[in-house]
Amino acid sequence: FVDVDFKPGDDDVIEALEHLTLVPSASGFTFSQSVSFDITDQDLAGAYIILSASPASVAEGGSTVITATLNGGVTAVNNLTVTLSKNGSSTAGDSEHDALGTITINAGATTGTFTLTTNSDQLLEASETVVIDGINAQGITVTGTTVTITDATGTSANKTITLTPATATVAEGGVVKIKAILPTGITSTQDITVTLTKAAGSTATLDAADVMFPATVTILAGANEIEFDVTANTDNLIEISELLKLASSATVFGYTSTNEADITITDATDKTITVTGPATIAEGGTGTYRFSLPVGVTSVSPITVTLTRDGSSTAALADLQSLPTVMIAAGDNFVDVDFKPGDDDVIEALEHLTLVPSA
Repeated sequence: FVDVDFKPGDDDVIEALEHLTLVPSASGFTFSQSVSFDITDQDLAGAYIILSASPASVAEGGSTVITATLNGGVTAVNNLTVTLSKNGSSTAGDSEHDALGTITINAGATTGTFTLTTNSDQLLEASETVVIDGINAQGITVTGTTVTITDATGTSANKTITLTPATATVAEGGVVKIKAILPTGITSTQDITVTLTKAAGSTATLDAADVMFPATVTILAGANEIEFDVTANTDNLIEISELLKLASSATVFGYTSTNEADITITDATDKTITVTGPATIAEGGTGTYRFSLPVGVTSVSPITVTLTRDGSSTAALADLQSLPTVMIAAGDNFVDVDFKPGDDDVIEALEHLTLVPSA
């Protein structure tokens, strides 16, 4: 007898189970059977597929190519299919990209591709990831890849918060509504805290007692704006209109947004001056008149009162020793003024003098 070794060659081709039958023949001899055996493929065991993305980082609305590469120095006699899926560790939602499909590595080739398209939105957000896994029906191990989707919405312009007052002027005791607003249609996946302060350029005399507004307001995730109140307080102080320059500052995904709004606070303090004094003053005598503001009211500046003779008067200004100066000093509530008719040594009827005050 003789023993014969049959050695199938290693062809580096992934293939199905193969069968080989060898029919022996020799002149004058018969054989009990043919030589018949199956050839099993050993190339599958050393094969593996690696997924890669180019580019690995893509902005919203862009695309990236996912490549499946067959490694191990082998090819396949039939097409190899890799079914793609999204790993649960991904931070991007399904709406952030199109559906994942399959990659085909054609027979005899070592690579195949799939194009993943990302979707754009009007949402300020951090970069998100799509962790992509793959499965091969022949059981070849597939190593996944990660695609980072960067926010295309997050331009500086889209991260800018604007302060918008409902009115530019508010009287003491009143309230003006103000909105802190992102650009039209823009929202955020995170709350945005806006810090509010009185800015340089506000009227110097405007202090914390004159106006009230929150130290911070928050634009909630998913919202485009927040509305808040600026309250002008009453102070019983006669003063000129004062300017509040309200400043905002917020950090929006790494960008510092600042803005200012001008609000003029007008004085609503009662400016009525009450005049009291005697109805009759004798020549050579003195009559004291009090010019008084409402109870508790003062002025930041002196109030000068001008006296004008009314045409209905029967006495002349010359009948007074002199026309007194009337001024309520800054910080005072009233002033007392003496009126002194002159003694003219003339016998005459009762005279009447009306002085009309104005300020």
